[in-house]
Amino acid sequence: MKTWLKTILCVLLLAAIGTLVWWLRERSVEERMKVLCNAMEIELTGTCRCLDIEDIRTLVAQRYGAWTGQSLAEVDLGRIESILSHQSTVEKADAWVTGDGALHLKVLQRTPVARLGEGPEGCYTDAGGHLFPLSDKWEADVPLFAGTIPGDPKWLAGALEFVGFTSGDWRQRIDEINVTRSGELVLRLDGGGEDFLFGGFDRIEEKMAAADNYISSVRPIGKGYTSVNLKYSKQLICK
Repeated sequence: MKTWLKTILCVLLLAAIGTLVWWLRERSVEERMKVLCNAMEIELTGTCRCLDIEDIRTLVAQRYGAWTGQSLAEVDLGRIESILSHQSTVEKADAWVTGDGALHLKVLQRTPVARLGEGPEGCYTDAGGHLFPLSDKWEADVPLFAGTIPGDPKWLAGALEFVGFTSGDWRQRIDEINVTRSGELVLRLDGGGEDFLFGGFDRIEEKMAAADNYISSVRPIGKGYTSVNLKYSKQLICK
């Protein structure tokens, strides 16, 4: 077959395929215009439950408006995803419709790794340093930094490094993490009454190793020290 004839046939074939795709797309839109949205199916993924299913329903109703009665083609899925994704608790949101008239929402909430502060001023942070509010419906089992929480991003980065380092065996051994007005940590460990003056987030591994050495080799039986200073390299100051 001559080259020019092959070229013509290829062009005609591509045009036919393009026309078919366009026709199927238009037919799909027409079919979607006939089906009205009549139900909402919500899937919450991840471990966080700061927002529950009813919160999601209420949020869509208040920010998007009426979705029931809209045709599948009219439902603004991008807007719904944007509304949900702009919630500080939400990491990712997906919305889609199916031929049975259902609006499907899949919402992944951020995973808290620490709680910063108590009361109305408290919040959670995820591993990326994204802050989001506490919930009166659900409480995460994460380390609590109590006291005066600095608004410094560098301090938050240090706190996340500390949480990461102590997420293993230390997780159950740390009884309290208190934050002073200067942003330094004071710890209570292994059920003892001493204040471990941890200081800043420098030399985390070395300081925790020193605390472990104190608990295993130095801590007196009975009434002991009230404070153990870990701030200085290669030495403990017990009072």
